[in-house]
Amino acid sequence: MDSGFQFFDILLFALVAVVILLRLRSTLGSRPDDSDDAANDTVPDWSARTRAEPLDEPVDNDNVINLPGQGPVEAPPAPSVDENLPIEIAGGVAEVRLSDPHFDLNKFLEGAVFAYEMVMTAFAAAHYETLRQLLADSVYDDFAASLRHREERGETLETILIEIENAEPIEVHMNGRQSEITIKFSAQIINVLRDMDGEVLSGSADVPDDVVDIWTFTRDTASNDPNWQILATRKAN
Repeated sequence: MDSGFQFFDILLFALVAVVILLRLRSTLGSRPDDSDDAANDTVPDWSARTRAEPLDEPVDNDNVINLPGQGPVEAPPAPSVDENLPIEIAGGVAEVRLSDPHFDLNKFLEGAVFAYEMVMTAFAAAHYETLRQLLADSVYDDFAASLRHREERGETLETILIEIENAEPIEVHMNGRQSEITIKFSAQIINVLRDMDGEVLSGSADVPDDVVDIWTFTRDTASNDPNWQILATRKAN
């Protein structure tokens, strides 16, 4: 008698399991592959300002994709690239966007200009902490060594950024999972170096210099950190 009830219980559980499996199959069959959802969840939001708080932007309900079983997911922004860009730059931007669908060149340039001004100001004020956040290790070491030599001689640097006339991307590419973007900055800057007595050693407080700097920015596209670092700097003139 007991064996009969046990057999009935087993049969009942088996029928319930079959029904559950059929429902799961119909549900999963209508969804995208789980690996695609996981990849989308790991894509970081791109920060328009280097080492600054991400910009708060209103959510456009027309730009939202609803997935089964999930809340609204914001779609990656459409590329905002100048159609007049040289083909090699446009190709580099497309390459970066394959690894980081949220990459926007125009927003990146806004952040690069902001970072350029921050580095100039921090270097003049000998603000090591700010430089440490913005610069890659090798670049920071060079800047810090120059600052220490200046401090040892008792010299001070006055820097006034009059105008950034242009920030032009001249190279965009992927290096492994690192995106690297090289920008040519054309600016008018007053740089006055003074000795410990306040006497001018170089530069003019009244006449700005026309400066052209070439800086390379980098970011690990596989990282959740949306910020960029300055990988290399050099003068073009």
